Amino acid sequence: MFHGITRPAFVREYRRFILLFFIGALSHPVVAAPADLPEQSFKERLLLLTRNHPRTKAAAERLAAALAKARYSGWYYPDPMIGFTYMEAPYKKDPADLSPKAFMETELMISQAIPTPGRLSLESDIVDLEAQKARLRLMATSNELTASFLRDVTAAWRIHHHLDLTRQYLSRFQPILSISGAQYALGKGGLADISMARLSSRNLEEKLQRYEKQHEAAEATLSYYAPDIKTMHNFDAVAGYAEELLVAIKKESRKVAELSPELAMASLDSQIEEKRTTIDKLDYAPDFTIFAKYLRSRPGNMEPPETLPDNRISLGFTMRVPLWSALNNHNNVEESSRLTDAARFQYDDLNLAAEAGRRALLSDIESATERIKLYRGRMIPEANRAVLAAREGYQAGSTDFNSLLRVWETLYSLEMEAVELEAERFEKIFELARILNLIQPDPRADSEKKEDL
Repeated sequence: MFHGITRPAFVREYRRFILLFFIGALSHPVVAAPADLPEQSFKERLLLLTRNHPRTKAAAERLAAALAKARYSGWYYPDPMIGFTYMEAPYKKDPADLSPKAFMETELMISQAIPTPGRLSLESDIVDLEAQKARLRLMATSNELTASFLRDVTAAWRIHHHLDLTRQYLSRFQPILSISGAQYALGKGGLADISMARLSSRNLEEKLQRYEKQHEAAEATLSYYAPDIKTMHNFDAVAGYAEELLVAIKKESRKVAELSPELAMASLDSQIEEKRTTIDKLDYAPDFTIFAKYLRSRPGNMEPPETLPDNRISLGFTMRVPLWSALNNHNNVEESSRLTDAARFQYDDLNLAAEAGRRALLSDIESATERIKLYRGRMIPEANRAVLAAREGYQAGSTDFNSLLRVWETLYSLEMEAVELEAERFEKIFELARILNLIQPDPRADSEKKEDL
């Protein structure tokens, strides 16, 4: 019994309550997500992809570690030393009978090491420069990851375009294959024409299978950046972003040394080596330790002397004399000097390579732009007209089948080369934007555009 209701009746009432609860819940209108929520743009998704990637997170953790080390490695002195000594115990007394009362004097000492002036500040400066390098390395890592992603997306687009073109040309080639058979039936062609047509068709089928596998491999490569990477497969957005980068590249007039994080890191390496050379030169200078002692005298268990000495305070310092190390320290200084020169030469090498790469990439981009116009505006249309003319001539008997195959394969090759050229142009734009530190989207500019809209 349960408040006058039998157990079966209670179970029925409970089930009825649960059923009514779900019916009531389903009868309420479902609250939909607001329709005016702005969809993330390609640039916003690109920024999120870069920031959330493990490679960038690892660089961010190394930066946090370098900053923590910089806060820890200040200019402060080493920790002081404290000592306590029992003195004046009779050495012939049984050691088992010794106790603190057996000692007539106790001494308390405190000492503080003082390194060569300037050493601590130089070491602290080096740690600060290492933290700056870690910050620049995070920037360079983000740039490289973004450029790598955009290059891989471009490679996937290139293979996808090759796959689509091959499918289209395989479909468009079927009428030519039929024409060769019809010409043979009419006595206007030979078996060689049919064999060549079938061979060309099989060649396209083989390329189709190859591009399908390459497309799968490209998709697998893109999964390295994010599991849901297919949401960023809008290559129109990638192409538009490449054109925006090209505009920014052409507007940028500063030298690469003022923009590149890699060159900034190389410059910091040179500064670090210079400071290490200065530290090695300080090994010729002495280090100091100052100390203070307090000596207390009191009678022990043994018979005390007639007079006890007064309690005493001692002050003094010790100095490390760089005698033996100075005889060989010039080798240490030479090593640091050589490393400093090497860092400077490395910076000069990177600077020259970056400036030369900038000019070469910009020239290649301009050349590719003009060549694409030539391919799309003249060569491919002319090849299309040549295919139509050769096809009509073959049907009329005025053109041989080999000529038709040659112009057909020329058209297919031109289409494929145009895609390769476009992909190569985009890849060079992304690489140049990385060198100039322009590859990362500016979230402020994107948000300002949304506010204007």
